[in-house]
Amino acid sequence: MALKKDGSVGVWGGTSTDFRTVSGLSGAQAISGGIRNHVILTDGSVWSWINGSPIKETGISEVNAIVTGRYHIVVTKTDGSAWAWGSDNSEGQLGDGTTVAHSTPALVKENTAPKVTLTYPLGSEEAPEEIIIGKPLIKWSQNDAALTLFTAYQVQILNETGDVVEDSGELVQNSTSATGSWLVINSLPEYEPLRVQVRVKDQQVWSEWSEKKWFVIYNALGAKLNNNLSLEKFSVVAGERATVRVSVYDNVYAVDSNILNGTLKVKISGYTVASAGSSGQFGDKELSTDGETIVNVLFTNGVAEVPLILNVPGKQKIYYEVLDIVDSMKKLEIYVIPSEVQKQTLNTEISFLYLKEQLSKPIPIIVVENLNHRYKNMKFWL
Repeated sequence: MALKKDGSVGVWGGTSTDFRTVSGLSGAQAISGGIRNHVILTDGSVWSWINGSPIKETGISEVNAIVTGRYHIVVTKTDGSAWAWGSDNSEGQLGDGTTVAHSTPALVKENTAPKVTLTYPLGSEEAPEEIIIGKPLIKWSQNDAALTLFTAYQVQILNETGDVVEDSGELVQNSTSATGSWLVINSLPEYEPLRVQVRVKDQQVWSEWSEKKWFVIYNALGAKLNNNLSLEKFSVVAGERATVRVSVYDNVYAVDSNILNGTLKVKISGYTVASAGSSGQFGDKELSTDGETIVNVLFTNGVAEVPLILNVPGKQKIYYEVLDIVDSMKKLEIYVIPSEVQKQTLNTEISFLYLKEQLSKPIPIIVVENLNHRYKNMKFWL
């Protein structure tokens, strides 16, 4: 497509390589081509077509510049405003703060500051939220136009007089998530009213500080909480990852409690130590060769899911303890299966081992299995 000095428009290509003048157009001042062709006339109107004759775009006037994408159009008007429309808005290219396409022109919105709201803690000055851990996990929701990239955040914790006692500084997040969190680095003062505020940034501007929420650190883990743990299955394959679910709950109601959001030290022991190489892994740490491993575990609403890998085959008794909770030791019995045993025989074989411990009278059972042609008939006495 070409704009001639006399204001006419010429095109070529498609079914013909000949240059031809577009009929029905005069006084063109700007053009833009793509899947559709677009022309701005001197009167500020916009005309477009794919094949056939140009059609005037409705709902837009006083246009002085235009640019087209594959499936969308953006124009500016003489008043400096920008307008867009098209059949594709999947990446927010129409600039209206959504990802919904529209075929009629709509004003491109100016960027506005994001909004942020604290979601934990949520106490007031009159009734501050009790937090039982000195390094809580601060959580918030963050909102802006669709597909907004939140690039940074900052959390401040202040005392009753307004002095900052903990400041995260401006930290990078580079996230499109509608939620955010920050784990307090240093232990906060106990039995003292504190308030927290957060702000977030998109790619251009910071939000206002959120509404402040109040809390008190009340370090009474042993008095208020109990704990439990479970494994997704009582048998695992050596070297493969399993997940241990650790929950902390109120002694009275015995349900998972959202009063715990933060890190606690968890110790496991009793596992079989490998004679050579690694014994396995708990959380982000290799299992220690002295038979005890301590890791920092992050709890969210009273629950943590911690990866566990055991490398030594056989029955293992794992003892678990939350060091900040009095009398918290629990035991897991886990069957660790050699990795060369086919997985399809795993449930059958381990069920026999489990049943053998439950039954008081031996019962003979014959099972035929094919383990890579290594075993044919296996006899279990339960």
